[in-house]
Amino acid sequence: MIFLLTDFGAKDVFVGVMKAVIAGIAPECSVIDLTHEIPPQDVAYGAWSLSCAAPYLPSGSIVSAVVDPGVGTARRAIAAVMADGTAYVAPDNGLLTYILQKYACVYAIELNNPEYWIAPDLAQISATFHGRDIFAPAAAWLSRGISAAAMGTAVPTESLIRLPILQPKITENTLETHVAAIDHFGNIITTVDAKTALALFARYAVIAEIHHTMVEKFAQSFAAGPADAPFWYIDSSGYAAIAWKNDSAARRLRVTVGMPVRCVFKEGK
Repeated sequence: MIFLLTDFGAKDVFVGVMKAVIAGIAPECSVIDLTHEIPPQDVAYGAWSLSCAAPYLPSGSIVSAVVDPGVGTARRAIAAVMADGTAYVAPDNGLLTYILQKYACVYAIELNNPEYWIAPDLAQISATFHGRDIFAPAAAWLSRGISAAAMGTAVPTESLIRLPILQPKITENTLETHVAAIDHFGNIITTVDAKTALALFARYAVIAEIHHTMVEKFAQSFAAGPADAPFWYIDSSGYAAIAWKNDSAARRLRVTVGMPVRCVFKEGK
């Protein structure tokens, strides 16, 4: 199976053309959309979204991920093959940051063998649409059993571009975290993993002040959250997050991705 993740949206034919290229090479392959609504050119959110999807992909899957503001420049097109056989075909721009952090990458290939690019009789390689011309064909050939190693030149896995990951800092009575992502509903996802967060919530009231609004309640579900105030919950991504019932917490609290969130602990839940 090939899974697609892009920032192409649904208005234009870009996604359909990628699928057409795949169908031309591997007509029996199943193609599944993860999302095509990554905010335009937002590599960091694309990387986060990939990490949220990765645990649920069958071993040996092929992922073609394209969030590529550097298309047409010297940035590399790569295939990264994980220990379970899952292969990620993507621009080398940090889009695989969390994948490379969480999973063992066996080897990586720069996709520079034109034999596995789009067929020469269809089009010349575009400077703006490598999703069609390089990444979709590479994914399709992988699905047909062609080794990634045949598609180009091996590159050291440690040379692959990684975005900086801001880790939470915990002291005796404070927590410093950052906004890792804001989802479609406006929920604010932080960098604090669920295990750490639940241990803190079990012992303390964890209080964040964001633009003079206090976030201190923890809810096991949205229904259990307060009606007129933001609250903490554990997001399905496996991280602590802030929601506002029936509204966008990000809009109400004027929060953006990357913004720091400082919390203090108060004894008692």
